[in-house]
Amino acid sequence: MGQVLDDSAMAEALDRANKKAKEGKELRPKLMEEEYVPPFAEKRNTGPKLTPDWTPERLDEYAKAQGRAQAWARRAKLGEFVKDPFETLDLPAGIRFYAVVSAFLVSFAYGRATPGFLR
Repeated sequence: MGQVLDDSAMAEALDRANKKAKEGKELRPKLMEEEYVPPFAEKRNTGPKLTPDWTPERLDEYAKAQGRAQAWARRAKLGEFVKDPFETLDLPAGIRFYAVVSAFLVSFAYGRATPGFLR
């Protein structure tokens, strides 16, 4: 008996749903999340108009700065800014010999190849 009542209730609900569908009505109420429209969703380009970054004056300033940088690099390449003789990498022969000999002695003293080298 319970199944018959359930079947008749389901048939009535199906008839109501078919009638609503034929009339074009919604079968269920819309959720609030479905009706939400994000801000500015229907508009395009609502922000302020952009001002260009590169105006003629800014281009001139940039070109002058580039010219100054290239002139400085050219003068540095010619050696205009070398004031200290010890800034160069050209070492006298005595200092080179000392560096090579001390590096060899340190590696000989602390290296693992020493026992094999002495055999």
